Amino acid sequence: MRTRIHAWGSAALLCVGLVAGCGPGGAPDAAIDSFCALDVEVGASASTFTPLEDGDTAQIVLGFQGFQMLVLDVRFRGARATEADVTGSIELLESTITASDAARGLAVEAAGDAQLVRGYLLFFNDAPLSELQGHDADLTVIVRAGGCVGGARVRVRLSDEAPCIDPMSTIPDVAARDAGALPDGAVLCGAP
Repeated sequence: MRTRIHAWGSAALLCVGLVAGCGPGGAPDAAIDSFCALDVEVGASASTFTPLEDGDTAQIVLGFQGFQMLVLDVRFRGARATEADVTGSIELLESTITASDAARGLAVEAAGDAQLVRGYLLFFNDAPLSELQGHDADLTVIVRAGGCVGGARVRVRLSDEAPCIDPMSTIPDVAARDAGALPDGAVLCGAP
């Protein structure tokens, strides 16, 4: 079951929201004149929004410039807005690999009684796919919209739909590859 960040995290989220809203002069955005909480859900980007639940698979996508990323949709309730600021982070459970990314002014569309941000990108720029594939990770998303802030956290398993791992782009140490240091179940492209 996904965890929504509510009252226990309201003070922390308010601080994050205020810090994220500070411009060069240090003053918070005018839209944040009082705190209100958003109910936030995160899902894999698709034509129909389906929230990710604990244990679900999150697909790693290789972008056209060679960056690995998660492409996510974020749905929230509690405020009407035309744009939102989204900050995402992911931490692999049995690794030191973490990634975070913030995007400001993302377009928001109405989705029934909710609001939806489509196609939020969370990049893994410096992590080889071989160290991400098949690992469990905590995914956290914080949204600021309409003067409100809220967040969601879900534990996912990272996966890639590609049938094999390209040894030239994802395994940084050939000696490690030759010693058999691949993730469980990984197959090298072109391997005999």
